[in-house]
Amino acid sequence: MHRFVDILTSNFVSTADDNNDPTIILRAVEALQALLPSDGYVVGQWSIADAIAAPFLARTIPSLKNDLHSYRESDKYARFKKYYVDLTNRESFRMTFHEDVNTVVTLSSSKL
Repeated sequence: MHRFVDILTSNFVSTADDNNDPTIILRAVEALQALLPSDGYVVGQWSIADAIAAPFLARTIPSLKNDLHSYRESDKYARFKKYYVDLTNRESFRMTFHEDVNTVVTLSSSKL
């Protein structure tokens, strides 16, 4: 669980904050995917690691879907994509996160 959170926070935050090469995110996605069990969440059942991951991924994945063809079209990331769907299908997530609003706010904030 700690390794998952370390990869998530070090790669996703530095890429967003420093305008680094977005392919860093794809390498992080690969590393995160390798840590995921074949089904379920980070440790099988929903945990604090998933609660930490949800806001990072919810703001990053829309960019991947729109900007990185290799993520959008590849089956290479199938397990990670399933994990993301599982995260975003949770009722608590759906009630508090709205991709269109949060993505715009995140993109606007990064230009400040």
